[in-house]
Amino acid sequence: IPVLTDVLNKTKSDLNASQELAESLQGERDSLLEKLQRLETEMNKTETQNAHLLALARDEIASLRRDLTNTSLALRTCQAALGVTTEQNVIP
Repeated sequence: IPVLTDVLNKTKSDLNASQELAESLQGERDSLLEKLQRLETEMNKTETQNAHLLALARDEIASLRRDLTNTSLALRTCQAALGVTTEQNVIP
């Protein structure tokens, strides 16, 4: 019976150690999961901000193209009125 008691005590001790390890690992898992969720939220926010900035840049580029076209037309009109025909001064 003393041998069985020793085995039982050893098994109990091993079980307690395993339970402590499992709880520790569960805590680490929960911490990592929380961090992952925070990072996902931040990534989604960043993606939204990037999409907004890209839309603004796209609109600005389109506006600049319109301005360039209008300015080019105005320049051609002025050149024609002045009789200037040098191709170097003409913006396509």
